[in-house]
Amino acid sequence: MVGADPVRAWDEASKRSLAAWKGADLSGIAQFSFGEAPLTMYADQILVDLTVHEWDLARGCGRPEALDPAAVAHGLAYARANAERMADLGIIAAPVPAGGTDPAVQLLSLLARTV
Repeated sequence: MVGADPVRAWDEASKRSLAAWKGADLSGIAQFSFGEAPLTMYADQILVDLTVHEWDLARGCGRPEALDPAAVAHGLAYARANAERMADLGIIAAPVPAGGTDPAVQLLSLLARTV
């Protein structure tokens, strides 16, 4: 899907996504596989997805795993409110016990990552 140059594919996709978000009416409604929901919910999901997969990639590549504290705080609030529902829907595995009080560890644990 990303062709021979995954970095370029990511850069192009992220530019298109950023442009779409800049023009989005955040008071709008988005269509999901489970029905309609506020566009802000989709924004929350995207932020959580990007934040957690940043950690996944860093862990897999042996790179530093530090995450943006603001993204973690926002994502943790979303995950606390939705992780059980997402696990029940089969979107993610069940949360694992958190290995501490660090917000990033709590976020990752809620989303089935063992840190």
